[in-house]
Amino acid sequence: MQSKYISIYDNYFDDNSDYKLHLGAGPFCFPGWLNTDLRPQSDSIYELDASAKLPFEDCTFSVVFSEHLIEHMEYHSGARMLSEVYRVLKPGGYIRFSTPDLQRLVELLLLDNDNVKSSYIRLINHLFSDADDLNDPTFTINSVFYSHGHRFLYTEELLTKLYSSTGFKEIKRFDPLISDVEGLCGLEKHGLLLGDERLNTFECMVIQARKPLNYVS
Repeated sequence: MQSKYISIYDNYFDDNSDYKLHLGAGPFCFPGWLNTDLRPQSDSIYELDASAKLPFEDCTFSVVFSEHLIEHMEYHSGARMLSEVYRVLKPGGYIRFSTPDLQRLVELLLLDNDNVKSSYIRLINHLFSDADDLNDPTFTINSVFYSHGHRFLYTEELLTKLYSSTGFKEIKRFDPLISDVEGLCGLEKHGLLLGDERLNTFECMVIQARKPLNYVS
């Protein structure tokens, strides 16, 4: 491990008492969090492969957050990551993952007059596809499946089942930026990349859950 990443790691744990882990930070650094990414985009981000065993002791963090990460892993790699997140969370700690909602994406094929859907189709086709027709959702769905390094997209039902089988409780779905836990509101940043928070809310589901307080290792 390069010395600069050792320094980020050591300094974080020396300078903070409530430890919060941000997986797949991309360009976004949260103050008071250990911001990590496989390919750090700044010297403030700790290099970390979230698909591998996490280099932290059991029950270290009060929160683990990620946005647009789990869909970049094969299904079983994503399941392993959830198990590792469960291990490093403190009892009573929260997981909050945001990821594209497969059901909503497939429902783009059910053409209607929904303005948000239409805007989403045109934006994704313009930015990420070779669409001959910017209004054709076929190009949109193919783009979300095959662009950006995506490997596996989830429905709410499947991701909730995976959380539950990992051991998480109090599993809830929220729109981006919304939570019933004050410290978990306003975390999602993908809307900034899309340029329209309405489209982020349409595309993404946020699944939040808690590690049981009575957890026994």
